[in-house]
Amino acid sequence: MRTKILQIFLLLFPLFGAFPMAGVFKGVVVDSATAQPLWGVNVFIPNTVIGTVTDEKGIFSLSPMPPGKHQVKFSLLGYQSALREVVLGEGDTLQMVVPLHAGFLRANPVVVTANKYAQEGTMVPQSIAVLTNEDFIRYHTRKLEESLGLVSGIHFNEENISIRGSSGYSVFNVGSRVLLLVDGVSVLTSDLGAINWKTLPLLDIERIEIVKGAGSALYGSSAMGGVINLITREPSRSGKFQMRLLSGFYDKPHYAIWQWTNRTLHYERADLTYSKAFGPIGMRLSFTRFRSTGYMENNEANLWNLGARFTVRFANASKLTLYVTRMANREGGFIQWLNQNKPFQVSPFNKKDKIEYQAQNVIGIYHLPLSAKLGLKCRFSYLETELGNQLTRYQPGAFEPGRGPGGEVQLDWVPHILHHLTLGTEFRYDATGSQYFGHHRGYTFSSYVQHVWKPHVHLTVTSGAREDIHVLLHESTEDR
Repeated sequence: MRTKILQIFLLLFPLFGAFPMAGVFKGVVVDSATAQPLWGVNVFIPNTVIGTVTDEKGIFSLSPMPPGKHQVKFSLLGYQSALREVVLGEGDTLQMVVPLHAGFLRANPVVVTANKYAQEGTMVPQSIAVLTNEDFIRYHTRKLEESLGLVSGIHFNEENISIRGSSGYSVFNVGSRVLLLVDGVSVLTSDLGAINWKTLPLLDIERIEIVKGAGSALYGSSAMGGVINLITREPSRSGKFQMRLLSGFYDKPHYAIWQWTNRTLHYERADLTYSKAFGPIGMRLSFTRFRSTGYMENNEANLWNLGARFTVRFANASKLTLYVTRMANREGGFIQWLNQNKPFQVSPFNKKDKIEYQAQNVIGIYHLPLSAKLGLKCRFSYLETELGNQLTRYQPGAFEPGRGPGGEVQLDWVPHILHHLTLGTEFRYDATGSQYFGHHRGYTFSSYVQHVWKPHVHLTVTSGAREDIHVLLHESTEDR
């Protein structure tokens, strides 16, 4: 297996620099009334794999642009969409200022999660929802799951998520039926197959795309309940520092008999981020600190989170993204109340129960536009989680960290304006263990294909297939 994977990468490696530099279309998008730059405008050529988003200064750069005539679309919520005709010669660079007019009709958001490529929301067969970074600020979000709880159809039982009634087990979100992605890469843990909502700093998130409904054709059985994709922010072209401070107090219990302490219960959160681009290289550094006394006894939390994102743009219009996060959390383990008259207190024997959780993720994405109609994406990841409690400090080898290296190769082809073909293959290796349950190893090999055909303006036909091969080493094999 390792030999075959190595051969595939050796065959793909010459593609990284084999294509000459094409034309470039760049410029600034502004508000037509105020001339202020517009951030977050979707700039793309319909029915191709070429697209980008404007930065904080409204600047965009669209490439590769093959020689010829193109219709470029500009779309932003709250503004009327605009089309511009662009004519480029071989190796040309064209600059343009594009004004957008505010409109009463809200433009459709451009999403990438539903079919693994960028498309307008009206073209997606599933029900979708989009949350932006501004929503986190508007609702004073302390945690990622709090913002998701504002979306219709999503419910939480502590940290266990349910989309339209589909959920996993109720402890630590084990066996989640909802797939969590970061830039299209699965971040379900290798040890529990669970979602870690604290996996990355909040200020790193550009937007969140939620697909309500099964996405198993492209994403596998883990997406039977839906898909949540966290899209991270691009580095700013100019140096930008952002800080968010949040603090609050917990109210007293509703009934006086439930009150268990005279202390003032509180929480604090600090989010810091800095980003800057140095020519074709961009970086973003982020830091999060969260402390809480909790609302109940032995419910305190102490969280640290670091994130670093680097992007490199090459002369052949390809792009490499590397995203690294590190999280450490120590919190109390409130499992059972003392009695019905003291629901916020725990037994004296459980007051020292603690849960320690550490995680580090490495995600890499390489995007190579082979032409205006053909695009290649290579994703790789390494996920590591370590779960412990107050007993593991005396038994360092009690739990083995869950480790999950993986990779994916995806090809998008637009042979005709009415057709879009997506196909790819994935590989994920999982390893974990403990002295109580033994040590286990396994891998999943998947392949998928999906064809989207739009024979009529009001009709879209989507067909697809996926095969997952799950192998538990030295045990049994299961095909789906």
